[in-house]
Amino acid sequence: FSKFITAYGEVGIDIWGVTVQNEPGACPIVYEGMHFTPETQRDYIKTYLGPTLTKDHPDVKILIYDHNKDKVVELAKTVYSDKDAAQYVWGTAVHWYSGDDFQNLNTTHNLYPDIPILATEATVAREEHPKDPKWEHGEHYAHDIIGDMNNWVVGFIDWNLLLDRFGGPNHAGPGECEKFLKCGSDSMLLADLDKQVLYPQVFYYYVGQISKYVPRGSVRIHTDTVGTTLENIGFITPDKEVVVVIMNTGDESVKFKLKDYDHARAVNVTALPHSIQTFIYSY
Repeated sequence: FSKFITAYGEVGIDIWGVTVQNEPGACPIVYEGMHFTPETQRDYIKTYLGPTLTKDHPDVKILIYDHNKDKVVELAKTVYSDKDAAQYVWGTAVHWYSGDDFQNLNTTHNLYPDIPILATEATVAREEHPKDPKWEHGEHYAHDIIGDMNNWVVGFIDWNLLLDRFGGPNHAGPGECEKFLKCGSDSMLLADLDKQVLYPQVFYYYVGQISKYVPRGSVRIHTDTVGTTLENIGFITPDKEVVVVIMNTGDESVKFKLKDYDHARAVNVTALPHSIQTFIYSY
C-alpha cells in the first residue's frame, strides 16, 4: 500500500483514501483478490496497514469492508469494537450486488454515527450493442443512490466513467473479449475506438439528475411520499438551494404535489412513467 501511494504521488496523482481489500468475501480467479474474514481484516488494520500508513501517509484515509451491504453490520461491529483497529479507520465502504439492504446501512450508522459510509462500487452487465442501452439500468442506479443516501451514505462512486465498447481495458486482451473470457462491465460512457464515437448509457443521465445538482457539502433533508411509485430524496446545498429528486418507477403517470411545509411552498407536478426529475428552489 505505502509504496503504491508513494509511486502515484511521484507522478502527480494524490491518493485520498484506500480500502483494505476489494470484496474481501470473494476469491476471484481472473483478477487480483484476497479473502479476509472480519477478524483477519481487523487484525491486519491494527497490526500492519494502520501503523504503516500513519507513518508514511498520515493524510490517506482507510475504509473497511468494500463489499456488499448484506454483511456490512457484522464487519463493522468486528472492526469498530476494537479500539486498536478503529483508531486507524475513516469510514465504511459498500457495494450493491447483494440487493438493496438499505436497512443495514441504517443499522451501521446508528451503531457508529460518526463514521462515514461510502458507496464505492456499482456496475451493470455490458450490453452487446452500446447504441441500444437499457432504460432499467438508469432506474437501478438512481434507485440505489436514493436508497443509499436516504440511509446515511455520504457519496456514491461508479465503477467506471469511460470504457471501450468491450468493457475494457481489462486483463483480457482485445481478441479475448468476445471469445471465452468476458471483459469488463458497463460504464457511463462506452467508446468505439475504431469509429472514435462515444455512446452515453442511460444511467449516465440518471446519475446526472443527482450529481449535477448536488455539490459537495450538501446536506440531505427529510422527504416522503405516500402510496405511490415515486422514489425521492432531498438536499440543501451550500448555496442554500433545496434540491429534490423524484423518480417514477411505475408504468403510469403520477400526479403529485411537491410541498415544502417549512417554507409554505407547493407546486403541482406530473411524473411521467419511468422518469426522473430534479426540482431546485432557493429558500
